[in-house]
Amino acid sequence: MKDHSGCKRGFHRFSKAWYRDDILDKSINIGMYHTDSSTSGEFSIQWIDLGLTNKSPRLQVFNDAWHVLSLFKDLLEALAEIDDQNTSEEEITKLLISLKIEDLTEYEQPKK
Repeated sequence: MKDHSGCKRGFHRFSKAWYRDDILDKSINIGMYHTDSSTSGEFSIQWIDLGLTNKSPRLQVFNDAWHVLSLFKDLLEALAEIDDQNTSEEEITKLLISLKIEDLTEYEQPKK
């Protein structure tokens, strides 16, 4: 089992980060983060175009983050409440904040 000591629950919104034009994946990454922004594990919610009116959110977790996912039972329960609703990124962000998961997104480029 991984050691998450010294980490906090947080998320990054890549579609809103200052470097958003340089990355292809516009997902929200959620996980356990150290103060230097490194992670002991993370998973993502991506919006996939299925030809519907809105893009559909998909939860993606690689096997090295299954333990981290278990630390977000409150999020999984909240997502179950909005099952099959094609929830937007803005709505997911509000949900994360309501669960006290910290927004770690770098909205502005750091000054040099």
